[in-house]
Amino acid sequence: MTALSWLLVAIFVAMVLAVVWMTMQIQLRAQARWGWRWFYLILALLSVGLAYPLRHELSGLINGLFITGMLLIVAFWPHGLSKRAVITQLSKIRVYAALSKGTLVTLPSGRTQLDGFVGAIRVARMSFKESPATIQQFLKEVAPKLAVEQQK
Repeated sequence: MTALSWLLVAIFVAMVLAVVWMTMQIQLRAQARWGWRWFYLILALLSVGLAYPLRHELSGLINGLFITGMLLIVAFWPHGLSKRAVITQLSKIRVYAALSKGTLVTLPSGRTQLDGFVGAIRVARMSFKESPATIQQFLKEVAPKLAVEQQK
């Protein structure tokens, strides 16, 4: 195995550990966006198909499997509220101190939508099956300075 192959294996293991750690940190789990999840799953399937011809060369196989693994990590990245931050995507983890306000909206489906803002810009949107009162109470406990308003 080449040094690059070892590096890719190390990065993948670190990312798997990050997913496990983030999953354990989430207190209120948000609904996944299945459109994006299916998109990444299809890309991962295509990546496996492209890596299969390289199965006789170890470094090529590791490169292909690394790409597949990273697509699966992005597809199954947890979304929700932790005690310290709003976790929406792999690259969008916002600590509560960075948010200026939150807005709770009850959707027609009965779910609760939380929009997080920095100034006038919405930086996070998540959907929960919990009631707005439950989410508002949780946010008051973990981020007492965050202004949370409820819309109908």
